[in-house]
Amino acid sequence: MRGFHYDKSRNQALLLVALFSLSVYLFFVHQRVREARLTVPPLTTGPEAQYAFKSAFREHADQHVENYLEGALVELRKRIAAENGGGYDPRKWPLKIWQHAPSGRVPGQYAPAVASWLEQNPGWNQTVIDDAAAAHFVRTVYGGVPEIVAAYEHPATRQVQRDLLRYLVLYVHGGLWAELDVFCRRPIYDWLAPPTNRRNKNAKNLWDTTANVVVGVDRDMPYASAETMRAWAWSRPYAFADHTILAKPFARPVRLAIARIVGHAAQIAGSAQPRFAGLFVDRDRPEISGEGAWTDTLIDTMSYHRSDLTWEAFADLVAPAVMPAADETAVVVLPVTYFANGQPHSAAGPFDAPQAAVSRTLRSRAWFF
Repeated sequence: MRGFHYDKSRNQALLLVALFSLSVYLFFVHQRVREARLTVPPLTTGPEAQYAFKSAFREHADQHVENYLEGALVELRKRIAAENGGGYDPRKWPLKIWQHAPSGRVPGQYAPAVASWLEQNPGWNQTVIDDAAAAHFVRTVYGGVPEIVAAYEHPATRQVQRDLLRYLVLYVHGGLWAELDVFCRRPIYDWLAPPTNRRNKNAKNLWDTTANVVVGVDRDMPYASAETMRAWAWSRPYAFADHTILAKPFARPVRLAIARIVGHAAQIAGSAQPRFAGLFVDRDRPEISGEGAWTDTLIDTMSYHRSDLTWEAFADLVAPAVMPAADETAVVVLPVTYFANGQPHSAAGPFDAPQAAVSRTLRSRAWFF
């Protein structure tokens, strides 16, 4: 009988050939990807420095909404203070370390970094928040501000959820926030304590200032060329780190960051093409809720006493700087080597530089491994 004849041995041979070809193809793709990752993108400079930048989200910011959110957060502070018998001591830094792992389990590659915090800071309290605990926290503590809950839970802005959580936790509890891949290299107290050598015996202990936030420079490339900006996928040539932040409860920069991120998220959620909002969030996340949004928030906060403040004040920073801010507080800014060592740009210094306070153990680029 004529018809289709199934040749089992022939088809098995074809399958083996196909699998072998696929394996060879994937091997070469892997090699090309590895070579590309090991190649440092170009670091060229342009003719002029860029010390000021304004994102599209700030240009279209709804100031009315952000002011309302700030007011709601101030009322939340008052309510929490009343419930706790008068609030907190503004001179003290909470000895709390906060981190986030979606499932609650710390992946093996992050375990040494997570463990380093208590190894270097015995006596501190470390909490790793999972998604379920985070959602409960947001709904319970911030339930009276539905705009914040909506921004945290809206499907179109889920990519900013982790960034927003960072500030929501720090605003209420204070302490230190660190991403899972951040390795603590030396005790937190040493970051701002005066050097112990005799030459600096009169150095000021920066823990005794009116600062309520400590941040570090993450990128300092104001002369970066357009080619470098594209190659590194930077929205701006400078930024403060948001992977590690130390703050007192109810700090104004953190409050302002929440108001702005929620406002930016509202712009995305109200997009004319909500189906594609996630794509834009992924591309623009640094300016919506990431380091770009945090950088603008800090500079604007520190501009309270100096309206012309730009990144020029932080370029080539070599020692911690105490910057006056609103409400008779201050922000301590640490040089790039403290939080961003190991990068092949910004004169960041090596991982083991004496100034290194933390190091990111897993960067998106292969040269950090």
